[in-house]
Amino acid sequence: MSPHLIIWPLFVQMLLSLLIYIPLLQRKKAATKAKQVDLKRAAPGGRGMASPVQQVNNNIRNQFETPIIFYMLGLIASTSTQ
Repeated sequence: MSPHLIIWPLFVQMLLSLLIYIPLLQRKKAATKAKQVDLKRAAPGGRGMASPVQQVNNNIRNQFETPIIFYMLGLIASTSTQ
């Protein structure tokens, strides 16, 4: 298999991880306008945010756990096939 074909899924995963920030910003903006944010609790860890914001925030946090293994295996596979 061509090493270039192995790299594409890595780029797609990175793009998906970055695209999650768009709904996060939209939900944070909506929650702030609706005054659903506890500013005293929001700063340290984002625990004062509304539930929809917290859901997207948890998704982003998860994108930096298991996909790291995927990135490493993809890079190892791409270098070992050359």
